[in-house]
Amino acid sequence: MLTKSGRNFKSFIFLGLIVLLGLTAIFSSFNVNTKINEYEFESRAGLNTAGIVTRSNIQWLENPTFADPIQPTWFSEIKGDPTDINPSTSTGQVNFDILGSTGQFSNVSGTPSDSDWSEFNNTYFILPDGTHEINVDGCEASHEFQENTDQSRNRPSVHWRRNITMPVSMEDFIITSVSLSAVVNGSADTNVETPNDDLSYDGAGYFATYYDYARFYIKFSNLDYVNLYEVAYFQTVDLGEGNQTRQATGIISYLYDTLMATIDQSTLIFYLTKALEDDPYHFGITLGIDIYCEDNYDQADRDTFYSLLIKSVNLSFTYEKKMNQLTYLSWNQIGEAINGSNIEITKSNLNFEYKISESWPDILSPNSEIRILINNIPHIETIKLGSASTSFQEAKVEGYDLLDITPPYVNINFSIQVILGDEFGLNRTITVSIDNVYLVVSYKETISDPQPVSEPLIFRILLIVASIIAGCLGGYLVAYQKVLKYPHAVRKVRKFKRTLKKKSAPSTDITSREKAFNKSYKKELSASSKYTRGKPSVDPGKEQGIAKTPSDKGSGEIKGNTTNQEGGKTQ
Repeated sequence: MLTKSGRNFKSFIFLGLIVLLGLTAIFSSFNVNTKINEYEFESRAGLNTAGIVTRSNIQWLENPTFADPIQPTWFSEIKGDPTDINPSTSTGQVNFDILGSTGQFSNVSGTPSDSDWSEFNNTYFILPDGTHEINVDGCEASHEFQENTDQSRNRPSVHWRRNITMPVSMEDFIITSVSLSAVVNGSADTNVETPNDDLSYDGAGYFATYYDYARFYIKFSNLDYVNLYEVAYFQTVDLGEGNQTRQATGIISYLYDTLMATIDQSTLIFYLTKALEDDPYHFGITLGIDIYCEDNYDQADRDTFYSLLIKSVNLSFTYEKKMNQLTYLSWNQIGEAINGSNIEITKSNLNFEYKISESWPDILSPNSEIRILINNIPHIETIKLGSASTSFQEAKVEGYDLLDITPPYVNINFSIQVILGDEFGLNRTITVSIDNVYLVVSYKETISDPQPVSEPLIFRILLIVASIIAGCLGGYLVAYQKVLKYPHAVRKVRKFKRTLKKKSAPSTDITSREKAFNKSYKKELSASSKYTRGKPSVDPGKEQGIAKTPSDKGSGEIKGNTTNQEGGKTQ
């Protein structure tokens, strides 16, 4: 049957073993994780020793010769007006198609008809008193100013308008030339005053500033007819020339077929462009006749215009495709990243071949060019389209050094771009092509020794605790085997037994009764030492606070100090 100490010992040993097993499991797990981390580090490094790995002349782009299929390895991107430029592919090349084109408008011609033209009243002016119509001869008006009837009707006017619809949006085109012509004629009585007339012929008082005249004109505008631009006109000077009395009629003066005068070509193009600005598909044309009858006499005046006719109108213009400045097309490829540890790129060299379908109109666009970009960062060197030939040529014999724009660790987004550097008109399509695009890269990778993985602080603490527990368990086990497993009485016997083996006899001091009494006496005496016998330190009388006084008879007066119970002095 186990004693109590034996049971305690086994319980203590059992608990200690559990603690040690737990700590062993923790350290085993940490050791496995450490090995895994070291393995992963070595796997990432590729080697577990320091060194430099050099990789030279690697072609970094796929399909540099544009073999089928070209896409999606190579893909295109357009920024700006997509009607200006278009990507295309051919066998062994990719293309930048710059989409020039031309057009012509000539829908206004011949004698105006009421199917195309409509009459309108010119704002703030009256219509002519006679005819104002479109007939087989054209747009015609007639008027007679009779001062005796209505002096205010001396400035009539009439308009005919036509809305024009374009087949294309003129926002994408530039007008390059405009042709405009119009034929007019007319007739008037000689009672119309002109600069060559003798106004004194009638004998009445007279005066003249502008005389009498008719004005024919053509205007361009938007469809709202708010801003009108006069582009052609004719104003009579001698129609009605001849001497005639103020109120007489009967002698006719003629204006034979005459061309209107048009403004200069550049201004004509400018006004037509302005008319199309609000709505690039539509603009308006206005034909107008204004009549001015000046009151030239101090008595009633009469001015007669028999016929004023716009006989024919012809309008045509040409236009070219407008190339918008900074529109560009690029062919791109997303290359692999240059990955590794401590990468240093030592070479990034690009070369390719290019050509153009026909000579570039350098005078129209001297700034259009080919650009090279990596990750949207342009290389400083470019190729002007004006220098391109019609057969494939090497872009640069030694290639382009792209080291400053080639980054490590990220995907290389490579682009070759054609950008339109000016706004200009182009009447034909011109194609730029590229082939044999090689980006050659060299780099060094510096690989360092893997750093030892430091263990967490908690494991160091657990290791110390485990060591202390193991030491305590070992010490207790030794003590138990030698001493603690015996009962207390047995341990005394064993201890006495060990002393018997010594040559000198064990000390057996026995205290005598006298020594014991003296020891107790001294102890009591030390506790009450203040009551021991000796000479008093103060006078008994003073100790009791008793003062001396003179006797009734025969004794002298006694004076002196007295002392209170605390030993202080009083006067």
